[in-house]
Amino acid sequence: MVSDNYPTIISINELGTVIPNKLIKRLLFSYNVYTKEGTNSHGGAVLAVDKKLKCHQLDIKEPNIIAVQTLINDKEFVIASIYSPPAEKLPISAMTTLLNQGKNILLIGDLNAKHQDWGCPDQQ
Repeated sequence: MVSDNYPTIISINELGTVIPNKLIKRLLFSYNVYTKEGTNSHGGAVLAVDKKLKCHQLDIKEPNIIAVQTLINDKEFVIASIYSPPAEKLPISAMTTLLNQGKNILLIGDLNAKHQDWGCPDQQ
């Protein structure tokens, strides 16, 4: 799918220890690949950004969240890949910090968000 569509940005969540980081970087060789380990055996977040875009990784001290700042068409963007395990609370503090980075923010991921409107007995 990547070779057919060549997306500019790829977010992957819930890889855990199944796929080693070296293999991800080898498969996505035309991307700058940023990874963050998770808090469980299948957690973690990966963000792959086309090497044509200049970007730098943001210092997020939370597991399961990786974020970069980049320039696209002369506009600054913050892009984050987030995995929130089902048994854990949403990382609201880290998400708020990311949202305060500017006005062009993309929060992408598997949030496992819970809400009664979605048929979940719990709400987060």
